[in-house]
Amino acid sequence: MDVQATVLAVLTRVAPTPVPTPTVRPRTTVTPEGDLVSLPATAQSPGTTAGLSLPDVIESVENGLVQIITPDATGSGFAVSNDGLIITNAHVVEEHELITVRSVNGWSYVGRVRGKDDNLDLAVVKIAGLGQVRAIPLGDASEIRPGDPVIAMGFQLSDQLGDSYTVTTGVVSSLRKVGATERIQTDAAVNAGSSGGPLINSAGEVIGVNTVTFQEYAGISFAISIAEVKKHLEILSVGQDTETHASVDLEEYENEACHYSLRMPSEWKITGGEGGCRISLGRYDENDQVGVVNVWDYPLNDGETLGDFSAWWSDSLAKRAGAWSNFTQISSEKSVVERDGHQQESFVIKYRWQQTVDNCISFATDTIMISNHQPVALVFSVSLCDFVPPSVIEEIASMDFEVWAPAPIDRDRSSP
Repeated sequence: MDVQATVLAVLTRVAPTPVPTPTVRPRTTVTPEGDLVSLPATAQSPGTTAGLSLPDVIESVENGLVQIITPDATGSGFAVSNDGLIITNAHVVEEHELITVRSVNGWSYVGRVRGKDDNLDLAVVKIAGLGQVRAIPLGDASEIRPGDPVIAMGFQLSDQLGDSYTVTTGVVSSLRKVGATERIQTDAAVNAGSSGGPLINSAGEVIGVNTVTFQEYAGISFAISIAEVKKHLEILSVGQDTETHASVDLEEYENEACHYSLRMPSEWKITGGEGGCRISLGRYDENDQVGVVNVWDYPLNDGETLGDFSAWWSDSLAKRAGAWSNFTQISSEKSVVERDGHQQESFVIKYRWQQTVDNCISFATDTIMISNHQPVALVFSVSLCDFVPPSVIEEIASMDFEVWAPAPIDRDRSSP
């Protein structure tokens, strides 16, 4: 690519439509998994909400509350990341691998049980409900004291009273060790259907996972301490899936023009863009196109940084959203990728979009990196239909997009 020849066009550059979403029959559930990047960081506390009323605290966290539905029972859960990681009780999901997760606004998703610890009574579920289920901040177990006010949230007695969530209040009665695990005793009412729901403090942070109530002793309930959740979240999220997955056969694509490479599963076929810096890949499920990957290149303005270009890209998405049937920007954040000892900054923008009502709803992730060789921004863009099978998500997770580091200069050691 002749970068200099395109510099004059930079000021009028137009970001492409993310990917053309296919026309398909409407489907109501989303993919059971959504790993397009490595395990995201859990939500952190935004700071104190002192002075907020009880209804304000509840409103601030309700979008993170979910109902867990299995063929045998119902329970509760809550989101710990905006990428769809859900915490609930192991006894709620039992031996089921796929379950239904329903948000407070009525959206239903297929959830895959990633891992569970029956002794601890914790389970991690993954959905791809980006934008509809939002993470609830996690509190600090070291700050919990007897007498602290708490709120227990969940779908108590939903089989008898309907699917609206309920709220009960109380105080921390005691902090106890049950076996080797930390538990919070509370007098907040917890009944059937509440299991797996969050125990919230007055700052709107999760401090426990509601799990047990003693029917024979009125007013005694227990929650798993948030300390146990933080300790076990990562291993349950990435290492305890009960399904045996087939290995993914990867093929290597190298782009000499813009100095990047892409390892991709053989099921993804190149559909356009070969010969220049840009490339398009497509994935089909029967007759439906369910996923598209694009790599786009854009010359940078003089002095333009990764942050500058990423802001322009995000703004362009928002402006074009007026012509789409559906658009929600989920998150945008800078991260660092390490390759062979070299650190490469990237900017990741996630969004949910639908071109027209006849197209599938897509979940998209755009990863922006700056070329190490030229004043060019490279955008690695993935967009998946909401109904894709789990195998396609695994294929996406296996992809590896790498911008090459500059080749070392071979200096003549005999020169002065």
